[in-house]
Amino acid sequence: MDPSRDVDQRSAYRVLFSHPIRYNDTDRQGHVNNATFATYFEFARTEFFYTVEPDLMPEDCEPVLARLELDFRAELFYPGTVDLAIAVQDIGRSSVRFAQAVFRDRACVASGLTVVVQLATAARKAMAWTDSQRAALERYKLGA
Repeated sequence: MDPSRDVDQRSAYRVLFSHPIRYNDTDRQGHVNNATFATYFEFARTEFFYTVEPDLMPEDCEPVLARLELDFRAELFYPGTVDLAIAVQDIGRSSVRFAQAVFRDRACVASGLTVVVQLATAARKAMAWTDSQRAALERYKLGA
C-alpha cells in the first residue's frame, strides 16, 4: 500500500484532534483564510509532541518546522469544528515527515506534509533520532 495516497482518508490517521473554527479564522470572502490552515497544522504538531508523545523530545531538544506543503481541497466556513489529523509518513536521520489533514464532517478539506527536525537547543544543530525515538514515531505511521 502506498501511504502517500491515504492522506485524504480519515481512517489512515491514528491521531486526530477536534478544533473549533473561530470567527476570526475567516477572511473577506467569508471562508477560513488559507493562512489559518498552517495554524491548524501547527496545533496538531504541537499537540502531538507535547500531549500525545510528551517524552519523545529530550529536554535539550525541540521540534522545528523545516518544510510545509498545503493542498486546499474545499472551502471551510464558520461556525463549526474540524478534525486535525497527523501521522508519520517517513523518518529521516534527524527529521520526521508528517502527513497532515483537516477534515470537516469526515470530508478532507485540506491536506499536506510537514517536515520537522529535532534541533539540539544549545548547539542549534540537527540531532539524530535515537532507536527508542524511532520506535515511538513508527507507532504513528500513516495507514498503520
